[in-house]
Amino acid sequence: MFEPESFVSLEYETTVSARGIAPANAVVEHIGRPDCRFRTIVLFDPGDIVDFCFGSSRSGEVAVRGTIVTRVVSGSRFVYVMNLDRMSAYELDALNDALARFDQSGLEALPEPVGISPMDGLTRSAVRVPANVDITFRTPSLDFQPAKAIDVSTSGMLMSSTVLLVPGVPVELRLPKDLTLAARVVTRQEAIGGTYLYGLAFTCVNERERTQLERYVDATADNGTKT
Repeated sequence: MFEPESFVSLEYETTVSARGIAPANAVVEHIGRPDCRFRTIVLFDPGDIVDFCFGSSRSGEVAVRGTIVTRVVSGSRFVYVMNLDRMSAYELDALNDALARFDQSGLEALPEPVGISPMDGLTRSAVRVPANVDITFRTPSLDFQPAKAIDVSTSGMLMSSTVLLVPGVPVELRLPKDLTLAARVVTRQEAIGGTYLYGLAFTCVNERERTQLERYVDATADNGTKT
Protein backbone atom coordinates (compact mmCIF):
# COMPACT_ATOMS: atom_id res chain seq x y z
CA MET A 1 0.00 0.00 0.00
CA PHE A 2 0.99 3.65 -0.45
CA GLU A 3 2.45 4.39 2.96
CA PRO A 4 3.56 8.02 3.46
CA GLU A 5 1.07 9.77 5.78
CA SER A 6 2.68 13.19 5.31
CA PHE A 7 3.49 14.90 2.03
CA VAL A 8 6.91 14.43 0.48
CA SER A 9 8.06 17.94 -0.46
CA LEU A 10 9.48 18.24 -4.00
CA GLU A 11 10.28 20.68 -6.79
CA TYR A 12 10.20 18.06 -9.52
CA GLU A 13 10.06 19.21 -13.16
CA THR A 14 7.93 17.07 -15.46
CA THR A 15 5.23 17.35 -18.14
CA VAL A 16 1.51 16.88 -17.50
CA SER A 17 -1.05 15.80 -20.06
CA ALA A 18 -4.75 15.06 -20.37
CA ARG A 19 -7.05 13.92 -23.14
CA GLY A 20 -7.32 16.59 -25.84
CA ILE A 21 -4.60 18.80 -24.31
CA ALA A 22 -1.00 18.91 -25.50
CA PRO A 23 1.67 18.00 -22.90
CA ALA A 24 2.87 21.01 -20.93
CA ASN A 25 5.53 21.72 -18.34
CA ALA A 26 4.71 21.39 -14.66
CA VAL A 27 6.41 21.37 -11.28
CA VAL A 28 5.30 18.74 -8.76
CA GLU A 29 5.40 20.36 -5.33
CA HIS A 30 4.67 17.29 -3.24
CA ILE A 31 3.16 13.82 -3.26
CA GLY A 32 1.46 12.07 -0.35
CA ARG A 33 -1.50 9.89 0.52
CA PRO A 34 -3.90 10.08 -1.23
CA ASP A 35 -3.00 12.96 -3.57
CA CYS A 36 -0.34 15.27 -4.96
CA ARG A 37 0.03 18.95 -5.75
CA PHE A 38 1.57 20.51 -8.87
CA ARG A 39 1.64 23.82 -10.69
CA THR A 40 1.43 24.53 -14.43
CA ILE A 41 0.20 27.16 -16.89
CA VAL A 42 -2.44 24.80 -18.32
CA LEU A 43 -6.08 25.21 -17.35
CA PHE A 44 -7.62 21.97 -16.09
CA ASP A 45 -11.06 21.59 -14.57
CA PRO A 46 -11.96 19.59 -11.45
CA GLY A 47 -12.73 16.08 -12.62
CA ASP A 48 -10.16 16.08 -15.44
CA ILE A 49 -7.91 13.00 -15.53
CA VAL A 50 -4.25 14.04 -15.72
CA ASP A 51 -1.02 12.06 -15.83
CA PHE A 52 2.72 12.71 -15.56
CA CYS A 53 5.94 10.77 -15.03
CA PHE A 54 7.84 10.89 -11.76
CA GLY A 55 11.28 9.54 -10.91
CA SER A 56 14.87 9.50 -12.07
CA SER A 57 17.42 7.10 -13.47
CA ARG A 58 18.32 6.28 -9.88
CA SER A 59 14.84 5.79 -8.44
CA GLY A 60 13.09 4.55 -11.56
CA GLU A 61 10.31 6.31 -13.46
CA VAL A 62 6.66 5.84 -12.49
CA ALA A 63 3.52 6.93 -14.34
CA VAL A 64 1.38 9.02 -11.97
CA ARG A 65 -2.29 9.39 -12.85
CA GLY A 66 -5.29 10.86 -11.07
CA THR A 67 -8.27 13.21 -10.98
CA ILE A 68 -8.08 16.98 -10.46
CA VAL A 69 -9.78 17.91 -7.20
CA THR A 70 -9.02 21.62 -6.69
CA ARG A 71 -7.56 24.50 -8.69
CA VAL A 72 -6.09 27.74 -7.35
CA VAL A 73 -4.89 30.66 -9.48
CA SER A 74 -1.38 31.83 -8.56
CA GLY A 75 -0.29 34.69 -10.81
CA SER A 76 -0.03 33.39 -14.38
CA ARG A 77 -0.07 29.75 -13.31
CA PHE A 78 -2.47 27.30 -11.69
CA VAL A 79 -1.87 25.14 -8.63
CA TYR A 80 -3.74 21.83 -8.56
CA VAL A 81 -4.42 19.09 -6.06
CA MET A 82 -4.88 15.76 -7.82
CA ASN A 83 -6.32 12.64 -6.21
CA LEU A 84 -4.31 9.53 -7.14
CA ASP A 85 -7.50 7.51 -7.59
CA ARG A 86 -6.60 6.35 -11.10
CA MET A 87 -3.60 4.30 -9.98
CA SER A 88 -3.68 0.61 -9.10
CA ALA A 89 -2.29 -0.78 -5.85
CA TYR A 90 0.73 -2.05 -7.79
CA GLU A 91 1.36 1.40 -9.29
CA LEU A 92 1.01 3.07 -5.88
CA ASP A 93 3.54 0.62 -4.44
CA ALA A 94 5.94 1.46 -7.30
CA LEU A 95 5.46 5.18 -6.59
CA ASN A 96 6.09 4.58 -2.91
CA ASP A 97 9.33 2.77 -3.74
CA ALA A 98 10.40 5.56 -6.11
CA LEU A 99 9.76 8.16 -3.40
CA ALA A 100 11.74 6.14 -0.87
CA ARG A 101 14.74 6.01 -3.22
CA PHE A 102 14.33 9.50 -4.60
CA ASP A 103 17.41 11.72 -4.28
CA GLN A 104 16.45 15.41 -4.33
CA SER A 105 20.02 16.39 -5.19
CA GLY A 106 19.73 14.44 -8.43
CA LEU A 107 17.08 16.77 -9.83
CA GLU A 108 19.60 19.15 -11.32
CA ALA A 109 21.08 16.37 -13.45
CA LEU A 110 17.74 15.52 -15.10
CA PRO A 111 17.50 16.61 -18.75
CA GLU A 112 14.86 19.00 -20.03
CA PRO A 113 11.92 17.19 -21.69
CA VAL A 114 12.58 17.08 -25.45
CA GLY A 115 10.45 19.47 -27.50
CA ILE A 116 9.07 21.32 -24.49
CA SER A 117 9.96 24.90 -23.62
CA PRO A 118 11.94 25.33 -20.38
CA MET A 119 9.19 25.18 -17.78
CA ASP A 120 7.14 28.03 -19.25
CA GLY A 121 8.22 30.41 -16.51
CA LEU A 122 7.33 27.98 -13.70
CA THR A 123 10.87 27.85 -12.34
CA ARG A 124 12.53 30.79 -14.08
CA SER A 125 11.54 34.12 -15.62
CA ALA A 126 12.30 35.68 -19.01
CA VAL A 127 12.61 39.39 -19.77
CA ARG A 128 9.86 40.69 -22.03
CA VAL A 129 10.57 43.48 -24.51
CA PRO A 130 8.06 45.83 -26.18
CA ALA A 131 7.05 44.61 -29.64
CA ASN A 132 3.94 46.37 -31.02
CA VAL A 133 3.89 44.33 -34.24
CA ASP A 134 1.07 42.82 -36.28
CA ILE A 135 0.69 39.04 -36.05
CA THR A 136 -1.96 36.42 -36.79
CA PHE A 137 -3.23 33.48 -34.78
CA ARG A 138 -5.66 30.61 -35.02
CA THR A 139 -7.30 28.17 -32.62
CA PRO A 140 -8.77 24.67 -33.08
CA SER A 141 -12.15 26.33 -33.85
CA LEU A 142 -11.05 29.56 -35.57
CA ASP A 143 -9.10 30.26 -38.77
CA PHE A 144 -6.29 32.83 -38.70
CA GLN A 145 -7.26 36.13 -37.09
CA PRO A 146 -5.36 39.45 -36.96
CA ALA A 147 -3.82 40.51 -33.66
CA LYS A 148 -0.95 42.55 -32.26
CA ALA A 149 2.00 41.47 -30.13
CA ILE A 150 2.38 44.06 -27.37
CA ASP A 151 5.49 42.51 -25.87
CA VAL A 152 7.42 39.27 -26.34
CA SER A 153 9.95 37.08 -24.54
CA THR A 154 11.42 33.62 -25.03
CA SER A 155 8.65 32.15 -22.84
CA GLY A 156 5.55 34.04 -23.95
CA MET A 157 3.95 37.28 -25.09
CA LEU A 158 1.20 39.78 -24.44
CA MET A 159 -1.26 39.82 -27.36
CA SER A 160 -4.16 42.16 -28.09
CA SER A 161 -7.15 41.01 -30.14
CA THR A 162 -10.85 41.72 -30.59
CA VAL A 163 -11.53 37.96 -30.55
CA LEU A 164 -12.80 36.51 -27.28
CA LEU A 165 -10.64 33.56 -26.15
CA VAL A 166 -10.95 31.34 -23.10
CA PRO A 167 -7.91 30.89 -20.82
CA GLY A 168 -6.39 27.49 -21.49
CA VAL A 169 -7.17 27.37 -25.22
CA PRO A 170 -4.22 26.46 -27.49
CA VAL A 171 -3.29 28.90 -30.25
CA GLU A 172 -0.95 28.84 -33.24
CA LEU A 173 0.92 32.12 -33.72
CA ARG A 174 2.48 33.49 -36.89
CA LEU A 175 5.06 36.17 -36.17
CA PRO A 176 7.27 38.19 -38.52
CA LYS A 177 10.29 36.48 -40.11
CA ASP A 178 8.17 33.38 -40.85
CA LEU A 179 8.19 32.32 -37.20
CA THR A 180 5.30 30.01 -36.27
CA LEU A 181 4.86 29.00 -32.62
CA ALA A 182 2.40 27.06 -30.49
CA ALA A 183 1.12 28.78 -27.36
CA ARG A 184 -1.63 28.64 -24.80
CA VAL A 185 -3.79 31.45 -23.37
CA VAL A 186 -2.91 31.91 -19.70
CA THR A 187 -4.64 35.17 -18.73
CA ARG A 188 -7.25 37.50 -20.22
CA GLN A 189 -8.23 41.06 -19.40
CA GLU A 190 -10.66 43.37 -21.20
CA ALA A 191 -9.17 46.54 -22.66
CA ILE A 192 -10.81 49.61 -24.17
CA GLY A 193 -13.13 49.38 -27.18
CA GLY A 194 -13.87 45.67 -27.16
CA THR A 195 -10.21 44.64 -27.29
CA TYR A 196 -8.80 41.91 -25.07
CA LEU A 197 -5.27 41.53 -23.74
CA TYR A 198 -4.04 37.95 -23.51
CA GLY A 199 -1.04 36.60 -21.67
CA LEU A 200 0.32 33.73 -23.78
CA ALA A 201 2.84 31.05 -22.82
CA PHE A 202 4.73 29.27 -25.59
CA THR A 203 4.43 25.47 -25.60
CA CYS A 204 6.28 22.63 -27.34
CA VAL A 205 9.06 24.87 -28.69
CA ASN A 206 11.77 22.81 -30.37
CA GLU A 207 15.44 23.77 -30.49
CA ARG A 208 15.26 25.39 -33.94
CA GLU A 209 12.19 27.44 -33.01
CA ARG A 210 13.78 28.50 -29.72
CA THR A 211 16.87 29.76 -31.55
CA GLN A 212 14.66 31.70 -33.98
CA LEU A 213 12.64 33.09 -31.08
CA GLU A 214 15.73 34.19 -29.17
CA ARG A 215 17.02 35.99 -32.26
CA TYR A 216 13.66 37.63 -32.82
CA VAL A 217 13.43 38.82 -29.19
CA ASP A 218 17.01 40.14 -29.34
CA ALA A 219 16.29 41.98 -32.61
CA THR A 220 13.08 43.43 -31.16
CA ALA A 221 14.95 44.63 -28.09
CA ASP A 222 17.65 46.20 -30.27
CA ASN A 223 15.05 48.03 -32.37
CA GLY A 224 13.38 49.29 -29.22
CA THR A 225 16.69 50.62 -27.93
CA LYS A 226 17.37 52.48 -31.19
CA THR A 227 13.93 54.15 -31.25
